[in-house]
Amino acid sequence: MTEDNPLEPAIKRRDLPAEVIESRTQASAEYGRFEAMLRPRVEAHVATYGMALDVLTMLHQELADTLDFDITGDTRQPAVWQMAGRCIGLARALLYLVRAGFCAESIPTARALHEADRLLDAFADPDEDELLLQWLRDTNWIPPRDARKARGRIEEKLDEAMSDAGMPPLRGTVDLSGDLYGRLSGAGHHRRPFVAEAVSVPLRQMATGPHPDPIHRATYVEWAGHVIEEAVQTVGDAFVRFYGPAFFNKQVGPLVSSFKAIREAQNLGPDVLGTIR
Repeated sequence: MTEDNPLEPAIKRRDLPAEVIESRTQASAEYGRFEAMLRPRVEAHVATYGMALDVLTMLHQELADTLDFDITGDTRQPAVWQMAGRCIGLARALLYLVRAGFCAESIPTARALHEADRLLDAFADPDEDELLLQWLRDTNWIPPRDARKARGRIEEKLDEAMSDAGMPPLRGTVDLSGDLYGRLSGAGHHRRPFVAEAVSVPLRQMATGPHPDPIHRATYVEWAGHVIEEAVQTVGDAFVRFYGPAFFNKQVGPLVSSFKAIREAQNLGPDVLGTIR
């Protein structure tokens, strides 16, 4: 008996309400219309992000093919190479998830990718030996806050260099990174809003696979593009130590420009998606 337990009220069987059946019929028709409108835009975004990751994958493999460093050695070069590959792999996993239509379920992968980005920042910097040695020794995992602190020190050096060159400092990213990681962690820890996001009250349904709403899926594709872009820039910056100072502008700059171009040509922002429904 559960009558006295407010967490377990009595429930009983009943027929599915007519209004729910009607809502499902209407939603099915709307989803078909939204899908026809959004599929070309979504596919264009996915293709752009995928091509950027293909370029990074080629460049990553080229390092192993043309340089003689021990790819599993206990030095900075293999650590940077391996963590760069980790970032590329996680970015691909995120792209596969959103391309397949997974939404909130993709956020833990985005969190792991963002964490790997910050570790790669630290490993690639010649002044950040402590975290690198900790990772190489594998005595314990590196807390994300420590990687963010390393990023803060790196940004301080950049600001000093820019000041010496008579240029204004860059906007710091440490606080933004901490806020982003906290939000992403909410999904990773299965907090209620992120679980409830998959639930439709009018339809009395929950997405347990690809989300049925094309607008919701498109929102996540656009969002994932920004997370993937961060990875592209982080990996590209790390590759500078192997390919030389001109590498970023020559190889990575066009990839970043392609992300901006696809957002302008095939807009999936809220200003567009908000007018469709």
